[in-house]
Amino acid sequence: MNEQAKTLDQAKNQKDAAPILPEALRARLNGELDGQSIIAWAEFDLDEQNRYRQQFAVLTEKDLIVLDGSAAGLRVLELARVKEAKIIEGLGVDRLQIIGDDDRLAAEMRYSRRQRRDMTRLQRKIDRRRPRKDGEAELPPEWLEIVERREEKAEHCAKCGEVIPSYAEGVCPRCLHQRKILWRLLDIAKPYRRRVWLALTLTIIGSALVAMPNFIQKFLIDRAIVPVRYDAATHQMVTDAISESARMHRLLFWAGVLVASILVTEICGGWRLRVLAMLGTQITYDLRHMVYSHMHELSLRFFAKRRTGSLITRVTNDTDRLWDFVVFGSVDLVRDVAMIVFFAAVMFAVSWKLAIVALLPLPPLAVVTYKRGMKMQSMFGRLWTYWSRLTAVVGDALPGVRVVKAFANEHREIRRFDRRSDEYADKEREIHVIWSSLQPVVSGLMRFGSVLIWVVGGYLVIRQHDQTISVGTLVMFGGFVWQFYQPIMELANSNRMVTRAATSAQRIFEVLDTPPDIYSRQGAVTKDRLEGKVEFRNVSFSYEGAQPALRRFR
Repeated sequence: MNEQAKTLDQAKNQKDAAPILPEALRARLNGELDGQSIIAWAEFDLDEQNRYRQQFAVLTEKDLIVLDGSAAGLRVLELARVKEAKIIEGLGVDRLQIIGDDDRLAAEMRYSRRQRRDMTRLQRKIDRRRPRKDGEAELPPEWLEIVERREEKAEHCAKCGEVIPSYAEGVCPRCLHQRKILWRLLDIAKPYRRRVWLALTLTIIGSALVAMPNFIQKFLIDRAIVPVRYDAATHQMVTDAISESARMHRLLFWAGVLVASILVTEICGGWRLRVLAMLGTQITYDLRHMVYSHMHELSLRFFAKRRTGSLITRVTNDTDRLWDFVVFGSVDLVRDVAMIVFFAAVMFAVSWKLAIVALLPLPPLAVVTYKRGMKMQSMFGRLWTYWSRLTAVVGDALPGVRVVKAFANEHREIRRFDRRSDEYADKEREIHVIWSSLQPVVSGLMRFGSVLIWVVGGYLVIRQHDQTISVGTLVMFGGFVWQFYQPIMELANSNRMVTRAATSAQRIFEVLDTPPDIYSRQGAVTKDRLEGKVEFRNVSFSYEGAQPALRRFR
């Protein structure tokens, strides 16, 4: 298929939206857009003295708005009065010059090589929209602007408009919504919804059975070991005078009930774990197949812009992390929330006074957990980049090990690997410092709540301010408090696993959401026999929308 015709055909099937301005840039414009549509914007990074300074140029339907570091700060140039937009290349500094209709220099934007591609695209867009005179050179081809718009759309976040950092590889770290990504991941489990519901049912049953030993311990103490009962006439707890043999019978009975509850709990837990393990293996198998098969449908452009180690990691390491989330994360989150709600309701039903005391550490615990989660979320995105770089070194060296040995470059490759490994280890240590420094705070707050329960509950029992609280009730409540805080601790620690899973899932979906650049038209004719010749008609080509390498080649 003719390359130009193919690109134009893609443009008809895909409507390209106007680029989104970052909020900071839109604020600096201060209303200068005046309802005009944005054609393009680019950043240039050098001032008149070739010092680094963040500056912008915004192209609208009628104007070119330049926000530079000059005293004026903001200049508006009418496209109708632009005679020429040309680029002057230098050794380290390029310049985009805008010549007015009076043949004077209207604006000059200086930039380093890092901004060359964006500024080249901006120059062509300006050149296409300025007034043209008879005998001038032809316009840049239309297909080139379509390719540029498509590339810009991939390089900028569709939500915030900011440029996606290179380390993020197509995933905007500012707009990474864990919940949406993980809900999309759970959609993959729809074919196995029966097993999912079975696992959820076993999880709810197991959560309810966890509370049984605490109830049984109360009866062991209040009915057998230290038998007491509540006297409705005196509204006090009184000693229940029963024989020693009756107390032993009660002790053995409640001990048997306790053993039975433990057996049922463990059976449900083992069954649940097996169902989840099998389900996780099947889902990650499906993901690996989907990612790997989709990669084979993508063009060479996709692979040229990404490291081999990065793509290998998506198929292997990322899918393995998702197995961990599916098996030990998603359903366990449901279990933890169910246990928190259940034990909170039980504690308020037993003693609302002690329940309020138990909830006192929760506000500072929530603040600490939230701050730690936000910090670790950004750090995990960068950690994955260093891991992919490390994998890329191994992926590049091992296939070419004969070349390495032929040139005696073993020590050079080892140093190269150690350098990447050190970078990864340093970033991982930073995460461990954040996680380990806050973990004692989280654990200490929960243990402090347990101490408060014993102090306040013991005070109520000793002073007899609340006659409904016995020693057995206090022991049962102490067990409830620990089981109430245990899922809270797991939820606080699960942020690390959820962040890792969300980051891995987003990278996998970034591959799956990449459409193939080359496809057959609907209704395309398949020839039974090829004639054995290749014919080019008006073929044009560019590298990622930069300067054309071929123009209407025949």
